[in-house]
Amino acid sequence: MLEVGLVIGFWTEDVINPGPEGGSYKHHLCIDAHAGLHLFVCSDGYPFDFELPRYRCPGLANEMSYVSFSRVIERKTVPKKHRVACRVSDEYLRELLDHLPRAKTLSDNEKLAVTIGIAGHLNQGG
Repeated sequence: MLEVGLVIGFWTEDVINPGPEGGSYKHHLCIDAHAGLHLFVCSDGYPFDFELPRYRCPGLANEMSYVSFSRVIERKTVPKKHRVACRVSDEYLRELLDHLPRAKTLSDNEKLAVTIGIAGHLNQGG
């Protein structure tokens, strides 16, 4: 089910600020299907996050969402109750890779993981 570029929404407890129910509904951008690595897609952006406008991912509710560079999430399986918002284009993934060096919040190892996952996908022809 996992595919690089898929934006999938589901309930997770793996969040920094959980809601009163102990978790939150979050969208995840798959960056490495084999390793199960994702970046959160959030409604609020912070410095160095990467914009994801709705026209590039029509299944998102907000006109503008943001790929968060706060941390890389490992999740090899997707819950049965999930919703696919979209699959972003390979062009978008290339732009995200171009932006990655400006992300000050990810460690060098996390940046390398993002690069390996996305570049591996792109080098295989998408």
